[in-house]
This record gives sequence, structure tokens and C-alpha cells, in this order.
Amino acid sequence: MAFFGREKELDALSQLVGAERVVLVLGPKNSGKTALLQKFRATSELPIFLLDMRMDIEDQVLQWQAGVEKFLVQGLDAVLRELGLARRKKGKKAPVFILDCAHKIKALPGAAELFRNLLRIAQDKIATIIMASWDDSLREDWIGDRFTELIYVDHFSEAQAREFFSGLLVSQVSSSSGSPGHGWWRRWWRWSCGNPLPPPAAPPRVLSLNDKEWGKIYRVCGGCPLLLKRCANQVFSVNIMPLDNSLGTMAASVASLVSFGLEGDDQGWDVEMFKRVMELLVDRDGAVEWATVCSKVFGGDEGACKAQLKAMAANGVIHIKCVPSESIKMVEPISPPHLQAMRDELEHSGYDSDDDD
Repeated sequence: MAFFGREKELDALSQLVGAERVVLVLGPKNSGKTALLQKFRATSELPIFLLDMRMDIEDQVLQWQAGVEKFLVQGLDAVLRELGLARRKKGKKAPVFILDCAHKIKALPGAAELFRNLLRIAQDKIATIIMASWDDSLREDWIGDRFTELIYVDHFSEAQAREFFSGLLVSQVSSSSGSPGHGWWRRWWRWSCGNPLPPPAAPPRVLSLNDKEWGKIYRVCGGCPLLLKRCANQVFSVNIMPLDNSLGTMAASVASLVSFGLEGDDQGWDVEMFKRVMELLVDRDGAVEWATVCSKVFGGDEGACKAQLKAMAANGVIHIKCVPSESIKMVEPISPPHLQAMRDELEHSGYDSDDDD
């Protein structure tokens, strides 16, 4: 996913290099955390060690753990030589350790020791540690608030989403699909002319979104970069899909996910609790403080609340959003179609929205 609209977060990340804490980059799945890290890596002049856990590679984790231990014993130069890296500038430059999709490491051998060593490195200002995850349990269970700086990568605002969709995605996709002889032009030529011969060069495809079309897109995709990209690929790629069909398919996929969450108790949460969480989200139109969910749904049982909400988040039903500036956590649907699917499910079951506050 291309880097877009995260200049503020990139500046914050750059300024935290050298901090005595772990820098935790949090945000919903597919919100652009990896693109932010890649941009930082491409523009930084520091030695960077990257462990990308988006693909499960246990051997890579163990090798990385050995590298961290050697780093503590032998120092930066020895590790850089072994990894075939070199300093980009003269003088001592503290390195950066980046763990992408870091929450996956918790279940692997050597995880506790790896985290202890990384925390030691950060506290001693030997290196900057950056971890990216959608799961805040790294901070809560492994590192602690005292040793964490948060950078939150949220979904786009509506203005950002429209610019992202129109300016980046549509132009990129249409530049390939509008070339001579490609899908949409070839099919139109043969259909309109009945001509089996190759068509002439395709005309430039002028793509513009009116407010009505954009309104449809935003109601389904919201500010989620992944949904926006998927919509653009389906509607404006070689295999053209009508806009309404594309949005309907995406909404139906989300609806089936929400419906699946109400079918049984084997997903890691109690179905009745999930339904009550849905009721709160619908009543509040999409965002509820964690403390309110804990009180109203789980009767103040923080352990049950934490375990079940994290299971829901892991399965892509809800998102737990941290608000560093206000020191609160919010529970919210991942996207507008998630909220609409919850509303539809509750209406189908005869639920009458009536917030008792």
C-alpha cells in the first residue's frame, strides 16, 4: 500500500528516534502502518534492523533474537558487518529495530527473552525500538505504559479518503487499464462494432467522481485504505465491475462476517456478549469507550471484557482504538459497513434501539 497522508505520523516517528522507550505504532488492520514504517526506513539514514511478521517465519524470529543478543554483547559494528550493512554516515549512529505485526511474536519461542532484550536496549538508549501492531496487548501485558510512546495510525478522514481514492488509486489503476488493447476498451470495441480485429489505441480514460458516486463509496468503504483500494481495483481495473455491484459485494462480505459472529461460541467470545456489544455500538452510532463496554456488557469484569473484545478484534469484527492524547480506549466497528451490518442484524432479530443513558 502506498504511503499517503501520514506525514504527521512520520515526523513524530522521526522525532522519537533515540527515545528511552519503545515506540508503538498502533492502528486498525490495513490502516497504513506498514507503509509508514517503509517510508521511515527509506528516508532514514540510520542502520535499521527489520523483522516483518506479516508472514509467519519462526526461523527468522529465532535468527533475529540471536542477532539482538549478539548486538548486546558485541556492539553495533559487529552485527552490521555480519548482516552486510554499513553505516550511511560517519560517526556513531544509534540503530533502529523495527518489528512489523509485532503481536505475532508473543506466541513464538524466545518471545519473552526477545522483548526483555529489546526493552533493555531502549532503556539504555542503545537503539530505538519501533513495534507496529493492531493489538495493544503489547503495551498492556509485555512492555507497560512507563516504557511506551504511542503513535496512532487511524483511518483517513473523508477528505483524505477522497483524495486517496481519486488522486492515487484511480489514476494508478486507470493508467494501466486504459492502455491500447486492454480489457475495457477491447470488450467495448467488439461489442459495439462486432469487429473481431484488434481495436485502435484506446482513448485516455477520463475518470472523475461526482458527489453522488463518492457518497456511495464512502458509505461502504469509509476511510479504510484497504476497502478503498479494493473498490478502485474492482471498478476501474481491466475487469470492470459496476460501482454498485462492487460496493454490494463488499457490504455482503462484511455482513456475512458479522452474522458468523452470532452463530456460535467457538470464536473466542460469548454470542450474547457480542450481541450486547453490537447493541451499544449501534446505540452510540459507532464508538463507545472501553470503560462503558466493560461496565454495561461485562458487569465490570475487566478480565472477561479484555479477553472477549480482543477475540472479536482478532477476528475482524471490531477495532479497539487507543486515543493517546486523552488516555482512553474506544471500541468501534472497523468500517461503516460493519456498523450497518450490525444494525441490520439487530433489526432482523427485532431489536429496538433505545439507549438507556
